[in-house]
Amino acid sequence: MKSNSFKFLFLILVSLAGSPVWADHGSLLSTVRDNWIDMSVNDLVSEGIIAKPAKPLSELTNLEVAQLTAQAADIIGGFTATSDDRQCDAAWCSAS
Repeated sequence: MKSNSFKFLFLILVSLAGSPVWADHGSLLSTVRDNWIDMSVNDLVSEGIIAKPAKPLSELTNLEVAQLTAQAADIIGGFTATSDDRQCDAAWCSAS
């Protein structure tokens, strides 16, 4: 029984480790990505959270899309994600 459990756990871990291979995306400089990503960026543009890009989404690289997403996160979250901009006040640091 124990042997079967380890085999099953091993199979799950191998599947999880290899699952990014099945995703439809390319490198940061490629324009290959899942369609839902472009649809989500379109939603951010239509809601006015980010400005409409100068070129069509299908021509943006994955890096440019990631940068647009980071802009949206900064606007929605009200903070920037760079370590230089993070400051920790004593009350927040002690609470976490």
